[in-house]
Amino acid sequence: MSHVCLSPSHDRGSPGPTSATNRSISAIVRWEPSRRQCARTLSRQSRSSRCRRSGHRSSSGGVIVSGETVLIPSRTFSAEPAEESVENLGTEARLVLACWYSRHYSGFVREQATRRIVDVERQWVAPFVVQLLGEYVIEIAEVIEEAVEGLSPKLYQDFARENPSFLQLTRQRVVSYWVTFYRSRCSFSDYPPFKVMHRLGIWQGLEGRRLLDRDDS
Repeated sequence: MSHVCLSPSHDRGSPGPTSATNRSISAIVRWEPSRRQCARTLSRQSRSSRCRRSGHRSSSGGVIVSGETVLIPSRTFSAEPAEESVENLGTEARLVLACWYSRHYSGFVREQATRRIVDVERQWVAPFVVQLLGEYVIEIAEVIEEAVEGLSPKLYQDFARENPSFLQLTRQRVVSYWVTFYRSRCSFSDYPPFKVMHRLGIWQGLEGRRLLDRDDS
């Protein structure tokens, strides 16, 4: 089974779109991607020094999407591409690009990317949405919550079945961030990341059980 990683080559810390950025964007898709090719993301790169040089910090592990192991960067520092570069891409390529920028170090950029991917019914988009639920920016989780009624529970449940450890870690992070940052603002049962995961049927573990029991009492 191959390991692949989202990694268009950008200069780390660039203040804005550069010619290198635009060249890498134009190289993202020179084909009509199939579902399997999209799961393999922007290029067929293995977990290698090339991946580590590409302007992002890679995650320590991967998730499974339709049998493919996909590495999701924990953060990317890529400059945003010029609008004209994006306009030349096809629909699937724009989604791949939006998934990449959902891992950006800027919360504002992540939120804008989230709005572009959250209501898209693609197996390879689901892990990027779930990853965002396990982070601390509640405003991004609220964007996902706004769209949750239109999401496919089956799609997310299929992803959860393939990735039980990833879902367990995400649930643990949801609990941890609520305890650390949000317990004075809302009950756990009203916390957007929990509400989304519960609505999609992917909150199946014991994490947060005592918090939920406390809310019910």
